[in-house]
Amino acid sequence: MNKSKKASKSQKSVVNLVQVLYEKGTIKEIKEKIAIIKEVLTDSFWQTLELDKLEHVRVELRDLIKHLKDDANGQTFNVDIEDFIEYIGETESLFSVKTYKQRVIDYLIENSWNPVIQKIRNLEPITRADTVELEKVLWNELGTREEYNKFTFNTLAGGNVAAFIRSIVYVKYLYS
Repeated sequence: MNKSKKASKSQKSVVNLVQVLYEKGTIKEIKEKIAIIKEVLTDSFWQTLELDKLEHVRVELRDLIKHLKDDANGQTFNVDIEDFIEYIGETESLFSVKTYKQRVIDYLIENSWNPVIQKIRNLEPITRADTVELEKVLWNELGTREEYNKFTFNTLAGGNVAAFIRSIVYVKYLYS
């Protein structure tokens, strides 16, 4: 596996862990670190990545990992990582990975003016055309139908895109 793929895989792991912490934002210790958690979930954090920045995040969030134990399905994690740093000159950003949920949240924030999003936010009925528009965005622009299905599996939203959007909009208001 080349270095870029390893880095991308590592970033996905970090983003997934931090996303779970973000979703547990009602816990006092996590709420105190929510600003750094939100920062790690942004593209700009990964595009301007420096070693000292990563070390700062590691130190700030390491005590929060205990809150992930309920999500580990009985697994324990022993982390023993040996760092190897090799300067290879200037490079383009290696990271541009976001979770499906984070892409949807970013879209909702950037498109809050959208009439369909406004209808959902205001609990107004939406038309079949509105649903088709949302499905196009969720299944083609932000990800795939498989990602959507995987994310909504065993949730109250099920296959209802409006309910899914509504649940995300609610989460956004809780943590903003």
